[in-house]
Amino acid sequence: MVISIIISVGASLLSGGALFLLKRYFDKRDKKDEQIEARRHEKDKLMFKSIKSVGDLAAASAIALVSGKPNGECHKALADYEKVDKEIYEFLISNE
Repeated sequence: MVISIIISVGASLLSGGALFLLKRYFDKRDKKDEQIEARRHEKDKLMFKSIKSVGDLAAASAIALVSGKPNGECHKALADYEKVDKEIYEFLISNE
């Protein structure tokens, strides 16, 4: 009778310990996955901004070529492009 109680308590402790370790493992993995997803989201935003700034720069250049004179749009588009380029560089450096 006493042996069966000791065996059942031991089995309960063993299964409880295993479940505790599994939960801790999955919690750590979930936290790491959330961090990776946040970095991926930031990277995607920067890539979108980069594509948009290149498109704006191309459109401003085309307008300047067609009209024969820059009207300030090229300077703004180039400044935006340089700003986004710097943001991407800083992001890549910070995530090595």
